[in-house]
Amino acid sequence: MSKKKVKPKFRVLSKVVAERFGINRRDLVSGGSAFVFCRPRAVLCYIAVRHFKFGLSQLGMMMDKDHTTILHSVRMAKKLDLVPKEFVQEIVQETIDRSIAEAAFHKEDLRRFFDERQSV
Repeated sequence: MSKKKVKPKFRVLSKVVAERFGINRRDLVSGGSAFVFCRPRAVLCYIAVRHFKFGLSQLGMMMDKDHTTILHSVRMAKKLDLVPKEFVQEIVQETIDRSIAEAAFHKEDLRRFFDERQSV
């Protein structure tokens, strides 16, 4: 079986990161600049860009930030070592697992919907 690359929805990734840091997802992606959200937001940007290949502009639009802010966040997360390898791998794996489970759930939901329509 070949390993398929998974690009999760941003919503799933941001929810996993927010849960890991014990903060609200809305606060994580909001425009607020409170210090308590800086590290989680930098980790989110780092993982989204480096591991899931989100574009800087795309990520900036989803977080209501400029793409240069996202780039700065990614660089600072790496430079300040805010992203220990094991911690990142745990978040990446949990995000992939949730994305696969969510996709399977929706696929089964759609199958049920169409089966019900055909039987009517």
